[in-house]
Amino acid sequence: MSLAQADPVRVLITRRPAGTVYADYWEFPGGKVETGETIEQAVVRELAEELDIEVEPVAALEVVEHVYPHGHVVLHPRVCRLVAGEPRNLGVVEHCWVGVGELEESRFPEANDELIAGLRAWLRERG
Repeated sequence: MSLAQADPVRVLITRRPAGTVYADYWEFPGGKVETGETIEQAVVRELAEELDIEVEPVAALEVVEHVYPHGHVVLHPRVCRLVAGEPRNLGVVEHCWVGVGELEESRFPEANDELIAGLRAWLRERG
């Protein structure tokens, strides 16, 4: 049995659309925080808009900053629990649930390397 088959933790990832920076790469769903919103409110709103699901943020991971040739990004990752709904591709090209052990099989923009490491560290701490 591979690690991926034994992995009880499943993570929702989405594919970036054509015509965008890093088109066809995978990413974690989410987006920009609007004026007056908290990060948690933005996560809940973005996942409802992109995937028609209701989530509850349960933990904040370390902030990730990365400089790409096209710009500087600051990611504020949140671990969320699915509360209601089945993901539908409303604002994304494709989605899938993968085990944490399968994440390196998908192509992500570079900033996500640190985010994935942070997720793994958080999971180790929780036992």
